[in-house]
Amino acid sequence: MRNAILSIAVLLIACTLRAQEGASVTAAQHQNQAAMLLLNSEPAEAISSLQAAAALYKRDADWEHYFSCLNQVTEAYLELGRLEDAKRWAKKALWESIEKLGRDNNEAARAAHKLGEAYSSAGRHESALESHRLGLMIRRKLYGGRHPELADSYDWIARAYAAMGMYDKAEDYFQRSRSLRESVLGSEHAEVAVSYYLLGDLAAMQQQTEKALKYHRRALAIRRKSLGASHPDVANSLLRLGALSAGTGEKEAAAELYSEAVSIWVKGGQVRREPVAEACQFLAACALEKGQPEEAVQWARLSPGMQAASGGAFSSLYSLGFAFLQQGAPQEGAAYLEEALGKEKKQSPASCYHLLAESYRKAGQPQKAAARSEDYLQWASRQDGQLLALADANLQLGYSLLGLGEVREAAHYLEKGLGLATAPVSWRQAASLALGEAYRQQRDEAAALAAFRVAARSDGSPFYRFLALQALAEAHSALAAQDRNTLENLEAALRISSTADSLVWELLRRPLSVNQLRQIQARQGRLYERAIGACFSLNLQSPLPAYGQQAFYFAERSKQLDVALPLLMQAGITYLGVPASLLLEEAECRRQLSSLEYQEELLPLEQEAVGKVQAEADSWTARYNDVMQALQHEAPQYYRLKYTYQAVELEPLQAVLLGSNTLLYAYYSGQEHLYIFIADGSSGLLLFRQPLKGSLAENLVRFSSQQTVLPRQNLKDGPAAGFSTLGLSLYSRLFPVQPSAGKDGEMPQLCILPHGQLELFPFESLLTEETGALQFSELPYLGRRCAITYNYTASALLETAYMQAAASPGPFQAFVFQGGALQTAPSDSYSAESGPNNNGRLQFFSALAALWTAGGKAWEGGSSGEAAYRHLPGSGALLMATPAIMAPNPLDAFLELSPTPDSLYDNLLKVNELYELKAPASLLVFSSLEMPAEGPPVRSTWPQLAQALAYSGCGSLILHRWDSPGPPSENMLQFFLDAYQPGITIPEALLAARQAYLQRKDGPERAHPYYWAGYMQIGAPRPIRGHLPIPSYLILAAVGLLILIGWWSRR
Repeated sequence: MRNAILSIAVLLIACTLRAQEGASVTAAQHQNQAAMLLLNSEPAEAISSLQAAAALYKRDADWEHYFSCLNQVTEAYLELGRLEDAKRWAKKALWESIEKLGRDNNEAARAAHKLGEAYSSAGRHESALESHRLGLMIRRKLYGGRHPELADSYDWIARAYAAMGMYDKAEDYFQRSRSLRESVLGSEHAEVAVSYYLLGDLAAMQQQTEKALKYHRRALAIRRKSLGASHPDVANSLLRLGALSAGTGEKEAAAELYSEAVSIWVKGGQVRREPVAEACQFLAACALEKGQPEEAVQWARLSPGMQAASGGAFSSLYSLGFAFLQQGAPQEGAAYLEEALGKEKKQSPASCYHLLAESYRKAGQPQKAAARSEDYLQWASRQDGQLLALADANLQLGYSLLGLGEVREAAHYLEKGLGLATAPVSWRQAASLALGEAYRQQRDEAAALAAFRVAARSDGSPFYRFLALQALAEAHSALAAQDRNTLENLEAALRISSTADSLVWELLRRPLSVNQLRQIQARQGRLYERAIGACFSLNLQSPLPAYGQQAFYFAERSKQLDVALPLLMQAGITYLGVPASLLLEEAECRRQLSSLEYQEELLPLEQEAVGKVQAEADSWTARYNDVMQALQHEAPQYYRLKYTYQAVELEPLQAVLLGSNTLLYAYYSGQEHLYIFIADGSSGLLLFRQPLKGSLAENLVRFSSQQTVLPRQNLKDGPAAGFSTLGLSLYSRLFPVQPSAGKDGEMPQLCILPHGQLELFPFESLLTEETGALQFSELPYLGRRCAITYNYTASALLETAYMQAAASPGPFQAFVFQGGALQTAPSDSYSAESGPNNNGRLQFFSALAALWTAGGKAWEGGSSGEAAYRHLPGSGALLMATPAIMAPNPLDAFLELSPTPDSLYDNLLKVNELYELKAPASLLVFSSLEMPAEGPPVRSTWPQLAQALAYSGCGSLILHRWDSPGPPSENMLQFFLDAYQPGITIPEALLAARQAYLQRKDGPERAHPYYWAGYMQIGAPRPIRGHLPIPSYLILAAVGLLILIGWWSRR
């Protein structure tokens, strides 16, 4: 019994201690949360957390932390300006600390100083001094006359004198504090820096800037030495020095100091938000003064709030809002423009209203856009002689109402705006475009066509002209689809589309803004789909080869834009063989001119700026023309990549197809139809069309998912239900003219140019004929009969056809996902049901590399990071045994070379970085393609990847369409290597690998296409060349020498 009672007592004590420990942890969490809220200038939210923590500390009699919480509550009320509450809590802390801990305790001294601070804030300076002297008296009794805590009391007394304007006495006490700290702690202690910091602030209060700078520099030096370069107190000193330097006009020095301070804050330094916001806004304003809106936007985005911005000038706020809008961030731009508008009520805010309405429309907030447009219209109606502003206000309201679907009212304001004044041509174009759209929604096609024709006038803005031509072509196509003057409208749509096509390629050589490029990107697909559709319909009415060729031309142009526009929209890419100075000058000219073009649209509202903006535009245009000429001369390959988009000629394409016994299937996937172009090199193009909506689109997705997702059922039982029927049905739809063997019985090679949702479609696993209930290994796959190569455009096919082919044998190299040595994957690292497990993933990459590099070189372990890849020696073929991760922006897709960064690189080699590197091989093999783990679905990136590698010298790559399925990929690569011999093409080697894989007798459950159909070759069907260890020119010279010797000997 006694033992049981003792056990219960021990248990109760343990539970109590555990509960107390838990309460302390909870209280500390509340207090830490409150500290962060105070740092983020959220005192009201901090108070409740502090009060909750104080209650828990009081219950546990943890008086030190309890009174610390009470003092922090006082500080929060002071920050809120609630002085009576602050005094009440300071007195509570003072008297309760005396009651609980006795008169002479440090918590009472702290409370006395907080009470003094509250009195100073209320203007009761004598009471403040009395409280501070009480705190000093308590500490003298506690610690004697030489203790650092006394220095803190001296600082409080000095602050009270400073608040009274008695600066001499304040300095005397600050100097006493400094002297005490130096004598007790040493001259380089962080507490001594506090004294210098306070002396610097006191000097600044007296407008003694040089003296203030001296003290703050000394504080900064001590803090750097004692606390480290990344400490929050270092950031505070930098911020204070930055503000002082900015006040003296030393902008460069201030920018340097502010930049370092913000860097500390970004890395997690606990610094108050207001000075950081002020620093960010200052840095943004400096960037704007230098004509660097992108950098200004970056600094403004770093700002933890707009507190500092609210004190900024109208011009700075307006410019930042304008910069955000230009950079495609209208929501952020609107916030700055609202601030600017609130500051400039007495002056003309017309351009600010204009940009605000535009920002809200582009941010998808038509209600706010309409509200601000109405404010604009009311303001403009009250102005004398502001007809242009009145016209613009009507137009802005019309645009906004159109976004709200109020078509009739929108048309009214647009018509009114166009009739009020002689508006600039670009205004009339934009308004006519919107008016045409309004008429079209009202089903007034004649009025819509008339408005679009006004917008398409040749003397206006080329960009608006392109938009108008696209709208005109779409309107004529829609009329043709309604059987209204079908032939006439089809011909008009085709003619206008051709004009728009010529114009868009001229536009791309101009320095367009990112927003304009995005609009072209969004519209070009509709333009070219309508043009291809017009060609198809005209060909049905009057079959002519020219219609098929023109449709193929339009499909090519659209695909070229798919890969060209991301390059034009992404600045900061380095390109192989291009002088860095030219790239910088090109980027600066494009940025300046796109900004000036935007400003020119607002010039009618800012007449005083007309001359300046036009002079700047002329100057930058001349510089841009010089840069373009220099690029043509010094970097012709780069100039062709970005600015010269040659349409493919049918004759050289047919020659390549005929010479390689290749059949071309080119696809164009639009919103409504799938267009199929077929060419064999000896006859003209054939054009077919399939409706994409409905069953075809659904079946394409369903069939693809059956290939790319690991099969879960027992595959030994035969094909999955519906697989054979679906594979055969899609084959007949995608191959309306089916490839067949020639007279010699040889099957042609297939060159497939997929597009849209077909980019990663596994054509190899389509079935070419009806089958019975066969095993997966016995099905008549297309990839079992034909060698298949891929490319994204016919022009890219031609380009890679003329590049150097891959060589065999070797040297073969492999680049391995960093970590672990090469080894064969263990048998338990993979299963047909679950694929590679986490432990087997790295070993799988290593096993692939070990197989690939038998007799070659593998880069693995510590030598396989990004730095190593950038300096790889050249080779015939290189296996990238690393995951390739797709991204929404195709240029941001990357090869993951290592899971962690190193001191030089992030080890994520992006597609845009490949342009600056010489390709390490003539054939690259990518073993694993993966979609991002989070975010929306993304499109394939391989066209951009292929283009980047072709630019850097690699004309052929093999890509695995999905995440590699473990050892089956090793088997496929082994069979590929066995077939990789001079004289055959890479697609033929892959065909042989597929055939050999499917003929295996072991593991029939792995005959499903998921395991073997992933590999696709991108390039051209060129024969593999023999590897010559001796340079060819030396061999030719040796042969010539032998001939000469033989001739001489016969003499």
